[in-house]
Amino acid sequence: MRRLFFHIAIAFSFLYLPYPVTALLLLAFGLSIGRFVDVVAWGLVTDIVYGTTVSIWGIPYFFSILSIVLWPVISTIRRRVSW
Repeated sequence: MRRLFFHIAIAFSFLYLPYPVTALLLLAFGLSIGRFVDVVAWGLVTDIVYGTTVSIWGIPYFFSILSIVLWPVISTIRRRVSW
């Protein structure tokens, strides 16, 4: 149920809020849920939908690369932080 709520919140932010808010939500949800590999899927969806208009620093697949890089970082932070 919690995962479904997170997906709805991410979809809402993906459609109506700027991309830094979505990135922060993905980071927060990745820290709160173990093995939240959906971060990579949301990065791919973002690139598919906004890939031609959101090209940050000339990198066309910015969100996919960012999500793949942040996934191990999130896992490492999550292991070291005690909730």
